[in-house]
Amino acid sequence: MSTPMLKRITLILIVFVGFVFYAHGQCDIEILKPTKDTTICEGDSLQLVSDGSCTFLMNNTFDNGTIGSGWSSTAANPVFTNPCGQGPGGAHLWVGTTNSQERTLITNPYDVSSTSCVIKWWMRYGKVSTNGDCEDPDEPDEGVHLQYSTNSGNTWTDFPGPDLDPVGTNATTPPFQGNTTSKGRGGYWEPDGVPPSPPTQTLYYWHEYEDSIPAAAATTSTQFRWAQLSTSDQGYDAWGIDEVEIYCPGQQNVSWSNGIQAFNAGWVKPSSTKTYTVFILDTSGNAASANVTVNVIPEPDPKLGPDTTICADPGSYATLEADTGYDTYQWNTGAISRTIQVDSSAQYKVTVTDGNCVGKDSVNVTVAPTPTANAGTDKDICVGDSATFTASQVSGYYAWSTGDSTKSITVSPQKDSAYFLTVASSLGCKGYDTVNLTVHPLPNADAGPDKEICFGEQTDLNASGGQVYEWNTGDKVSSITVSPDTTKNYYVTVTDKHSCQNQDTATVTVFPLPDITAEVADSIICLGEETELYASGAESYDWSNGATGDNITIMPMSTKEYTVTGTDTNGCQNTASVVAKTEDCSTFFIPNAFSPNGDGINDVFKPKGDMSAVKEYEFKIFDRYGNIIFQTEDVNEGWDGRIDGELAPNDSYAYLIYYKSVWGKEFTKKGTVIILR
Repeated sequence: MSTPMLKRITLILIVFVGFVFYAHGQCDIEILKPTKDTTICEGDSLQLVSDGSCTFLMNNTFDNGTIGSGWSSTAANPVFTNPCGQGPGGAHLWVGTTNSQERTLITNPYDVSSTSCVIKWWMRYGKVSTNGDCEDPDEPDEGVHLQYSTNSGNTWTDFPGPDLDPVGTNATTPPFQGNTTSKGRGGYWEPDGVPPSPPTQTLYYWHEYEDSIPAAAATTSTQFRWAQLSTSDQGYDAWGIDEVEIYCPGQQNVSWSNGIQAFNAGWVKPSSTKTYTVFILDTSGNAASANVTVNVIPEPDPKLGPDTTICADPGSYATLEADTGYDTYQWNTGAISRTIQVDSSAQYKVTVTDGNCVGKDSVNVTVAPTPTANAGTDKDICVGDSATFTASQVSGYYAWSTGDSTKSITVSPQKDSAYFLTVASSLGCKGYDTVNLTVHPLPNADAGPDKEICFGEQTDLNASGGQVYEWNTGDKVSSITVSPDTTKNYYVTVTDKHSCQNQDTATVTVFPLPDITAEVADSIICLGEETELYASGAESYDWSNGATGDNITIMPMSTKEYTVTGTDTNGCQNTASVVAKTEDCSTFFIPNAFSPNGDGINDVFKPKGDMSAVKEYEFKIFDRYGNIIFQTEDVNEGWDGRIDGELAPNDSYAYLIYYKSVWGKEFTKKGTVIILR
C-alpha cells in the first residue's frame, strides 16, 4: 500500500473551486485520517481528517488528545477522552469532568488588527440531568461566554450580540457536519432552564458557531477566552468545544475533492475505489494538497438465485448453489460446501468470505402440494363495471376460459356469466375451479327539471330513481336547496339496492341582478325648491317615497336619502340610493367694522343683505366684560355706536345673532366688530 502524498506545490497552475491560483510554497497540509492508503469493504465508512496551514492564527482539532498549541491558560482543566460521546471529529475538549477552580480557556495574544478576522468552533452543553461528567448547565448564568481582552487579560469583554443560538438538526450521533443551518453567534449562550429529556435547545447538541472579531478587539495583541463564570459545583454544568479556528479571511481556504470545505471532511462511504484529495491555499496564490486512496472491495454476493418451489412428491429435492471463488462457505444447515440439496420448506442462508469481507444471501424453498385451484368468490357488478378475479398463488401457469394466462383477469360482461380456471404447478400438477358473475342494470337517475333564479335567490332540486343520493355539493339527500352565484350544473349520483350507480344533471340558470343607478339633478337644493331624481338600469322603478318611474320630482325640506328598487325583464330586483342635500339659502353678511362719526356713511352696525327668509330674529352686542350694550328683534334696526347715549370708545365688541328661517331651521352667528373713528 502506498502512503498518502503530502506535497508543497510551487509555481503550478491549480484549478480550485472554479478559480485559478498560482502556488508559491507557503502552505502545508497532511491527511491525518486515514494515515495511508487503506482498504475497506463495500458499505463500510471511514473518517477523512486533515490538518494544515497558510498562516492560520489557530487551527486546533484536539484529535491528538491534548490542548494543542496557541493557548496561554487552560484553567478549566479539560479532558480529551470524549466522556459524553463522539464529537465532530476525533477527540474534542470537554470541561466539567475534572475539578477546576476556574472554567476558562485563554488563547495566546494574536494580531487580529486586519479587518474581518473570524473565530469558528463547534460547541455543545452537557445534557444529562444528573450529577456527573455530562451534567447539563440549566441556570441562566451557567452558560459559556466568548470574550476578548486587549490589555493582557486585565479585563474581559463579551463579544457583542445579538446572542443567537444555532439553528439546525439536533443529532446525537455523528456525522454532525451539515446539521447546522444557521451558526450560533454572539458572546453568551444562555441555557433554557432544566431541559426536557431529551432537551430541545440546540445548545445541548454539537453545532457550529462563528463570530467576526469586533472592531474594538482588532488590535495587534488580542486574547480570546471561552469562560463559564458560574457553576452549581464541581462535577456539574459540563460543556465542550472542538475544531477551533482563528483566522483572517483571505489567508487560506480548505476544500476536499468531495466538496467539503473544512479540514475535517467527516465520514465517507465510497461505493468503489476512490482517491480523496484535500487542497489548501491562501489569497496570495500559495497552495498545497494531499491525497489518500481508499480501495473498496465489492461486497461478496453468493448469488443463490430466486426462490424455488418443489412438489411434495417422494424423492423431490432442490439443489442450492452459491457462486464460486470465495474463501469459505457457511450454510444455516451447518454445511460448509458450496452446494447443498434440501427437501423441506425453509429459508436457507449462506455466508461467504473474501478476505475480511463478508457477503450473505438467502433463498426460500417451498415444498408445495398438488396445487388447489381457487378462482375467488362469486361477485355482483353493475352494467358497465368490471370485476377482477384473482386465483390463488401457484408455481406454474393459469388458464382461464377467457383465454387469459395470468393470475388475475378483469371482465365486464353485459349479462350473467361463469368463468373457469385451470392451474398447474411447475411439476405439471393441475387444479380446477369455477366462479360466477351476476350483472345488475343501472338505476334510472333523475335530478329533476332545470331551474331559473335571480342572483342571491335559492331553489330546490329533487332527485329520484334510487335509494341513496349524493350531489356534487356534497349533500347526501334526495332534495337539496342551492343558491349559486352563477349558472351552474348540479350532478346527482343515484345508488340502488345493488350499489349500482347512475348520474343525472340539473342546470340552475342564474340571472344577474340589474345594475341600478340613482342620481339627483341638483347637488344642493334650497329649502322650498323642487328637484328631480333619475334612475336607470332596469325596466320598472319603485321609490322609497311611493313614487314610480325612472324620473320623479321631489321638494325635500331637509337632507334626505331616497332609495329606488329596479326590476328587470327577468323579474330580478336591485336597489340604489341617492341623497338630496338641502340648504337654507338666506343670504346676508355681517361687517367686521363700522365708523359711527355722523358722516352718514357706515354709521350703523347691523347685518346687510337679503333678510327676507328670516322669521324670528334676535341681535345682541356685548362689551369686553360681557355686558349687553345693545339688543333688538327688528332686522332693520342696528347699533349706532353709543352706550347709554354716549359715544362708545374705539374698541372691539362681541355680537351674537340668533334667527330662524321661514323653513323652520335655526341659526346662530357670532363674532366681533371694531369701532373706527
